[in-house]
Amino acid sequence: MLNNIYHEARGEGVVGMQAVAAVTLNRAAQTGKTICDTVYAPKQFSWTNTAKGRNRPITGDINTAHIIASQAIAGVLEDVTSGATHYHTKAVKPIWRKSLDKIGTINNHIFYRKN
Repeated sequence: MLNNIYHEARGEGVVGMQAVAAVTLNRAAQTGKTICDTVYAPKQFSWTNTAKGRNRPITGDINTAHIIASQAIAGVLEDVTSGATHYHTKAVKPIWRKSLDKIGTINNHIFYRKN
């Protein structure tokens, strides 16, 4: 969870990190997989798609990501995404977005859930 929050939302602020954590939890619950199995499933989160991404070191301040990951795992993190299971940055337009309901935008990410 910590790695996913850090690699997907560093620079997105507290709410952006909370949103990535919520999507990770929502997707794990939807699939019945563990958090780790969800994060590392093929093509689920961009940073896990290549060995370079998976081996990228964490640099800089990770304290906020650590706190949010701990809250998420403990089950006390508020879902700021209203049930989102997917997101992408504003810089891309993945085809899968057309099959989901757009919930909203938090910083640089657009969030979706199944219809």
